[in-house]
Amino acid sequence: DIADIIEQLDVEQRAKVLALIEDPKAAEVLTHILPQVRSSVAEAMGDERLSDLLEIMPPDEAADILGSLPREKAQVLLSLMGIEEASVVSELLGYDPDTAGGRMTTEFVALRKSMTTAETIDYLRKKGAEAETIYYIYVVDGDSHLSGVLSLRDLLRARPDEIVGNIMKRDLITADLQDDQELVAERLSRYKLLAIPVLDIDHVLKGIVTVDDVIDVIREETVEDFSRSEERR
Repeated sequence: DIADIIEQLDVEQRAKVLALIEDPKAAEVLTHILPQVRSSVAEAMGDERLSDLLEIMPPDEAADILGSLPREKAQVLLSLMGIEEASVVSELLGYDPDTAGGRMTTEFVALRKSMTTAETIDYLRKKGAEAETIYYIYVVDGDSHLSGVLSLRDLLRARPDEIVGNIMKRDLITADLQDDQELVAERLSRYKLLAIPVLDIDHVLKGIVTVDDVIDVIREETVEDFSRSEERR
């Protein structure tokens, strides 16, 4: 709702409103503002404040914002961010924004198939808050190759001593880093998934694209189609 209000204001007023909001909420609001409006808001903000917000928002959202800014400003902001956060965001910026790699987030839950369900639930309690979603738990080997997936429902229904590798699903729907975002959205819709894992050419799990990201794709495509129709008139 705050994002909708900000979109109706002029550039100077938008920056003033965001300045009144505490960092966690401001970061969330910034991610919900329409991309074409968000870039102008980000450019009007001070570098220190904007870098603070970029650090605490999901890395895929931070990459989207940085990718819409002039290269020089983006480099300054990356230099002000923490090393770990800047490294993750820089990697995402290397992918075309309209691909699975450009849409994915690196905040997901991955574990080894030798863990028990009880150990997995304990792990989720500790690490789940950092993930985009915990409904899907991805199972990887020692080299981060994707081996299977386990839903939260399956996890809760299993015995505490059950080994994850015995109950995970091996028949997976995945996306490649270079897959077009509309193809990824179509797969999520067709198979009624909440998220889809994104793999590189070596089958290494690099990130996930969530249903939230698909909603953003549909929203952006709708805005673009409307703009084209207006231009034809």
